[in-house]
This record gives sequence, structure tokens and C-alpha cells, in this order.
Amino acid sequence: MERVILPCLNGVSLPCLYLNSGAPLDVIFLHGLGENKEKAAAYLGNSGRFNVLMPDLPLHGERSLGSSIYRLVFRPELVADALRQVGQDVLACLEFLRRLSDNPIALAGYSLGGLITCALFGRYRELFCTGAAVAGGGDFAGLMQLHLPGPVFSKLYSRVRSLLDEWEPLNFANRFSDFLMVNGTEDTVIPFRHAEQLYHALETSSNRLLPIEGAGHHLPAELVQLAVSNHLLAHI
Repeated sequence: MERVILPCLNGVSLPCLYLNSGAPLDVIFLHGLGENKEKAAAYLGNSGRFNVLMPDLPLHGERSLGSSIYRLVFRPELVADALRQVGQDVLACLEFLRRLSDNPIALAGYSLGGLITCALFGRYRELFCTGAAVAGGGDFAGLMQLHLPGPVFSKLYSRVRSLLDEWEPLNFANRFSDFLMVNGTEDTVIPFRHAEQLYHALETSSNRLLPIEGAGHHLPAELVQLAVSNHLLAHI
């Protein structure tokens, strides 16, 4: 596994970990809130079944700048800015992988990375052969409402909706195909109903929701690796 720095189109430098297993499939894998590319490697980076590129998300890992990532929850404009930047990051990852081979490329993520995967997969469906989101969902505004005090969210509601609407996965539901969601039915961080809501809005039968009965937000790495790996490899 090697550390690589990718240039983004907007001039930002993107630190990543890259594992080249010589496999016929490339995967861009996005980590969770408060985690980093090294944590992502624990989920998919040691499978050897595909090549994995794992970037640090904005305000995480080498890009943290000493700031608390949890302030995002209270600042919808920061969430929107971070989503725009991740869009640029993923495009940079795609360009890097395409220079190396003509392998098909999948997008996957866990927790916050799963939410972002849902947003980007629908928006850029034509760029990926398949995708998978673990402990993710399809409602950014609803998630902020869940974790903000009622009066605070009420004050921010119109701004949250206007800033995040362009990234809501539900707005791209007709573009999803060959997509897997893995969610714990007792998740209190990103509730299972958010995954169900997105899944029921998807218009093709090739999408799949895998409920993990009784599980919360933090799913076992072995289970994540097995479920996601099997799904991704079935779509080469």
C-alpha cells in the first residue's frame, strides 16, 4: 500500500492510500466521519480482491487543519462546501485510476462515506460500474434534523434545504442501478429508515438493501468486507 497525492481540478491536493493488487476492478472507498484513509484500509484495503484508492475526506486525516469535523453538523454551508469538494476529489481519483488501467471503477463508502457515495453515485452514475454504501442513507437534511436541537433546525431549515438539495440522493433515485446498501436495523446515527426511504425510491430491481438485523451503526469490518466485496466483484 502506498501514499499518493493527487491534484484536484480546483487546485486542492488530495492525500490518498492506494493498494494495487493487480486485480481487474478498481474501487474508490470513502471513510466515515472523524476517520481517515488509514481507517478505510481496515475495511477494504486488505482484501486483495480489487485495487482500492482511499482518499482523506475534507477536514479529515491529513486535511483536518486542526479543526473539529463535528462542527459540520451545525453548519449546513460547510456540509455543502464539503460535498462540492468531495465531488472534485472523486473526479481526481477517477482520473488517477484511468491513467493506470482501463479497469471498471466502483464507488463505495462507510457511514459519512456511505452518505456521500449515495449522493455521488446517483449524480455521476455513468462514471461507475457499480456502487455500495454501508451505514449510509439518502436524506442529508433529515439527518441534520435528527442530530440538531429542534429550535436550531427550525431556524436553519430553509437554508439546509436550499444548500443541500442539489446533493440529496433522493433527487437522483431514477439514476441508480446495481447499487448495494448495507445497514443495521437498530442504527441510531443514520437510521435504517433513511436507507429504506432511498431504496424504495429507486426505480430498478438491480438495486439491493441488505438489512443487518439488530445491528447498530458500527458494523463488523469482516461483514462489511464480505458483503461489499461480493457485490462489487459480481459487477465486473
